Amino acid sequence: MVKLKKDEHGRWSCPSRNENTQRYHALFYKHYDAIVYSYLPLSSMLFFNVAIVWKLVAAKCRKKTEGAVGSTALSKTSNSLTYMLIGTCLLFALLTTPYAVMYRLGAEVASYYFALWYQLIYMNHSINFFVYVIANNRFRKEVAKLFGCDKPSKVEPEGSTATTAAGTDPAK
Repeated sequence: MVKLKKDEHGRWSCPSRNENTQRYHALFYKHYDAIVYSYLPLSSMLFFNVAIVWKLVAAKCRKKTEGAVGSTALSKTSNSLTYMLIGTCLLFALLTTPYAVMYRLGAEVASYYFALWYQLIYMNHSINFFVYVIANNRFRKEVAKLFGCDKPSKVEPEGSTATTAAGTDPAK
């Protein structure tokens, strides 16, 4: 039977009988957890998001110099994508870094701060959906399709003579 005990931060844990396991948790786990769950994802998000935004800006400049048709659509899409990438990156940093830093440093703070920061980590995952919905029109359309809320397209049946080429009703 496993007996649980509270640690110094008020969290329940399973006491280890093995000295090596306790040493691993004391020396390495806090650093490993912070690196794997916060620092590595944040640094990769920053690197790849900067690379994507760089490519979007380069494509936008290239389209403007070429005077290509449809550059406003590209501009709207790239702006939307840029805002979404910046938003997700900032939210990730704001919501995961406090816990990772305090946990890694082993700061002596009240257990409710750790509980709050731990909840912020999970809140990050649920907030990302709303960032995508707000910032990305195509994502909104796909979610609407998924739930069957998309507007049916207005397609005239073949051979319909309801309107002429000028858009007027021939019966009038």
